[in-house]
Amino acid sequence: MAHYRVFIFSMLTCAALLASEGFCRAAAHPEQPQEASPRQSETPEQPRRLLTADGELSFLLPGPDWSMQSSTAATVFQRPDGSIVLLRQTHKLFPQHKNAKSVPILFKNALCRQSRCDISPIPERFATTSGPDVFRASISGDGGPERKVYLVQLDTVYFAVEQAGVPERDLLALLSSAIHEQASQPEPDSSPKLYAEPLRMPLPQRLESGKLLATPQELSTFSWWILAAQAAALLALAMLGLRLMIPDRQAPPREAETDSPYPVRITKNYVLVHDAFNISDAQGNLYRITSNDPALLLKAGLLLFAAAKITAAAAAGVSGVSPEMNAFLAALPGYALILALSGILTAMTYKRSFSMKSVRAGAEILTITPGLSPSGRRVFHVYDSTDKLISVIEQETRILSLARRRWRLKDTAGNTHIEMIEDNDKPALARKLFGHCWGLLRSSYLIQERYGAMGEMRPDSISQSYTIYMSFSATDHRVVAAMAAVIYLVTPDRWHPWFT
Repeated sequence: MAHYRVFIFSMLTCAALLASEGFCRAAAHPEQPQEASPRQSETPEQPRRLLTADGELSFLLPGPDWSMQSSTAATVFQRPDGSIVLLRQTHKLFPQHKNAKSVPILFKNALCRQSRCDISPIPERFATTSGPDVFRASISGDGGPERKVYLVQLDTVYFAVEQAGVPERDLLALLSSAIHEQASQPEPDSSPKLYAEPLRMPLPQRLESGKLLATPQELSTFSWWILAAQAAALLALAMLGLRLMIPDRQAPPREAETDSPYPVRITKNYVLVHDAFNISDAQGNLYRITSNDPALLLKAGLLLFAAAKITAAAAAGVSGVSPEMNAFLAALPGYALILALSGILTAMTYKRSFSMKSVRAGAEILTITPGLSPSGRRVFHVYDSTDKLISVIEQETRILSLARRRWRLKDTAGNTHIEMIEDNDKPALARKLFGHCWGLLRSSYLIQERYGAMGEMRPDSISQSYTIYMSFSATDHRVVAAMAAVIYLVTPDRWHPWFT
């Protein structure tokens, strides 16, 4: 019995010791509360991305209630209340150095295709803390009510923006978040090479025509008249290069007759404001025939218009040009057109008159004035230094306008002394269809008298320089040279198609 009591007491003592040890351990090291399993954080909304020609254009939406719908032509940001922001298709600037001075042109190209709308003269610029440059303007005259539009320029791309029901603060917040990310290029391998690679010559790359031509997206940044001027300039340079590769015509060897003033050389003088030809004969005499140009004001206005257009387009791509200068350049083509239109009346009313003088003596030798013909032909009267009528220059007109040009020199009684006619039908037709093509198709004339051929007049170079070869004739060579100058001033070889 005593053994059982000792056993039970020992068990109770051990239990008490174990309990006290656990309590002390708990007091010394209190149990840490179990942490709740961390929740996965919500992933932030990724920026909306628009693809461009050389990378991506990213936007960070201002709030979670915005949604985006994109197509090939436009991108729409929309909220549940119906307010929207419309982004037109992005364009790549061409050339890339265009800057804020080209904003009015870019507005028209992006929104109204260069016509049928009016842009505010000076688009207002917004100062954004970050991101692109934002410009605001008003558009009217495109078939709808006046509306406020925005143009955003970021690096080398630009896009047009319109909004409905969106506060301007939210719109600027959306546009300020735009980031243009260039397309990533693979980094070169910089690991050391254990052996030297053999030197290899690069293979010639195949020339692709698609890389030489601008894309329609790039061409949309230019007005149609700029593209037409560039095409005409390239065609003219190609024709000029072709002409320079072709040798000039060599005059056939001719024996100069004794005491003959022929050959007579006629050269166009491009220095003087008025039209003029310098004339020199085989005896060393120098003459100059000048003519007033009734279409001078018209030509000056058209030339000023083209120069103003080109200057305005060039100034739009140069930084540092003041808005006042841009406004002046934009208004200059209009004044040039007014000048050209005012010259139409004088070009249609007044007719050419000519005066031939001796260069050394300075005395007037011949005076040529326009006259009237009962048959309706173009007639010029030739007077000597004493104002006596000595000859009549008459152009023959035919029903078929593609025929060769033909002129006659008559005396006061109406008898034909000399006739000048283009030497060939086919070149005459080609000149009227394609122009003279930088001198490739300069006209030449046969000189005939009543009893048969007696000479010719041939071009010497790409400029207006001609030589008259004739056998000795009773007709004064100065009158013949004046007749040739009248022909080339009244019916010149033109650079464009013509049928007169």
